[in-house]
Amino acid sequence: MLYRDPGELRRAVSSFCGIPVLSRTSRSRRTTTPASWSSAALGPTRSSPTPTCFCSIRVWDHRAIDAIESGDQRELSCGYHYVPDMRAGTHRGEHFDGIMREIRGDHVALVREGRAGEDVRII
Repeated sequence: MLYRDPGELRRAVSSFCGIPVLSRTSRSRRTTTPASWSSAALGPTRSSPTPTCFCSIRVWDHRAIDAIESGDQRELSCGYHYVPDMRAGTHRGEHFDGIMREIRGDHVALVREGRAGEDVRII
């Protein structure tokens, strides 16, 4: 269990500008390779996210546009890199094994159901 500190998240927001929007997520640490661009890229994020993380994205793929418009795929899942700080602690009574530091955006994936739920979606 790693804790995503709110301060680290605020500092990471601008790193999500200009990153790829992909048609799938990847567990790989090197998601945005030339191979992933050619097989999964839908377009880029376009503007710097606001503090509440609203930003514009561009989607080029007609199948993805259809999925967004139909509501089949509207949720987003953020991929990122971080530096683990393995100092354990608790937050609101819940134990964590370490803290994610220096979070930096790698990609945003268009998915049916994202980890953060329906609040993180294309509107």
